[in-house]
Amino acid sequence: MRSLFVSAAALVIAAAPAAAQKAGTVEIGAFGRVTWFDDAYQLQTSPGFGGRLGVFLFRNFEIEGQYSYIPTHSNDSLGAFSSGFDESVAVQSGRAYLQYNINFRPMALILGAGGVYSGYGGFYDTIPGHTDGVSPSFLVGLRFGVGGVLQGRIDGTYDYVIDPAEFTGPPDNAGNWGLQAGLSLMFPKEKPKDSDKDGVIDKLDQCPNTPVGTKVDDKGCPIPLDDDKDGVPNDRDQCPNTPAGETVNSAGCSQSQLDDDRDGVNNALDKCPNTPAGTPVDATGCPADDDKDGVPNAADKCPNTPAGEKVDAMGCSDCQRDTDGDGVMDCKDKCPSTNPGNKVDASGCRIIFEETGGTFTIKGSSFVSGSSKLGKEAKVALTDAAIKINTILPSLPPDYKIWVQGHTDSTGSVKLNEKLSQARAESVKAFLITQGVPADRLEAKGYASTRPIATNKTKAGREANRRVSLYGGPTEVENPGQ
Repeated sequence: MRSLFVSAAALVIAAAPAAAQKAGTVEIGAFGRVTWFDDAYQLQTSPGFGGRLGVFLFRNFEIEGQYSYIPTHSNDSLGAFSSGFDESVAVQSGRAYLQYNINFRPMALILGAGGVYSGYGGFYDTIPGHTDGVSPSFLVGLRFGVGGVLQGRIDGTYDYVIDPAEFTGPPDNAGNWGLQAGLSLMFPKEKPKDSDKDGVIDKLDQCPNTPVGTKVDDKGCPIPLDDDKDGVPNDRDQCPNTPAGETVNSAGCSQSQLDDDRDGVNNALDKCPNTPAGTPVDATGCPADDDKDGVPNAADKCPNTPAGEKVDAMGCSDCQRDTDGDGVMDCKDKCPSTNPGNKVDASGCRIIFEETGGTFTIKGSSFVSGSSKLGKEAKVALTDAAIKINTILPSLPPDYKIWVQGHTDSTGSVKLNEKLSQARAESVKAFLITQGVPADRLEAKGYASTRPIATNKTKAGREANRRVSLYGGPTEVENPGQ
């Protein structure tokens, strides 16, 4: 057995490229194996043999079953269940793996995971419960080419046996290690040949040299070429249904199949037979409408309308039209009548605090220190803010709100900061209500120190973080204006 692994190592060094693993490839092989049993089994490390059968379900993915037979002896030095004499034990194991093959020429690395079931014969047959249930098993191996379909394999396995058939004490988990070396035959699934590429495999092709592109029947022979018997082959016949007996031109068309309005579509197919000369048409002979919106290209001011969108007489949909000229298309514009010159947000509605980038901020120093009571400076500023809100808010959709967010720096306890930030936000909301702002359009929320806009490591940064911010919009955002 030692010489087997030495020989396998030599083969790896001089390996030919490993066979490519394709879907349908079948692997059949045999191997020698050495198993190191967990101490719980009191079994000697022994060589044995086994075989494998696998099939590649996808490229590089293989499902494989293995059988191994290990003749060994008990090593009951403690005399737990015998007189201390070595007894013969036959260990038979079945393993199943899902394996992934990673190719790096000239070899392939194999990683596998699955399960193992082992039975113990011979002397252990006299002991109740001498088989293990199904337990996890893992495999790491190398595959290398030997020549042709012959491949070499060296694998290491580890069986993690859960509640094994132990003989030296109460049940516990155990682990058995194994090393395998052997040879495999790889039989790839071959695709039937079709030399002339006509869709009929060579074995069934009665016309093996058919020109490329020629339509053929199920025997691989060209299909009759002139169905309407007008003397023009089907592949050149622009009028394949010419009535019998009519004289045709080189294109296979008769006088009854000419193009009266000269739009490039013969009369038989022309749904608009009186199209004015020079008008671009589609395959039906009607004025071309590339975006299929019902407005011909010549009159379509929006020629790339997405499919399914309703359009006006000029061929433009709501998502291609900006009626109020605010830069937001009508289909997304929640405020479609914004006056010219007003700045708007992404929904097409006026920005309430336009001068300050959409956000109005009350500094923490505007409150009485450590409380939510508004100082005089804050009340003056909020009075001006309320005037702007009451001027613009009525023109905005009902889902637009004024979001009042309270913030602190990171000094002090979290619980105190949460309480203080919420109280200051509520204080600002209450003042705005006294100034006529509808209560149902105001939302107040304290965030303590969780949304800083500057570092809390400096005095200036902490002062910037102590604030109450106001902004308008349909949804709440984090740190608006930043």
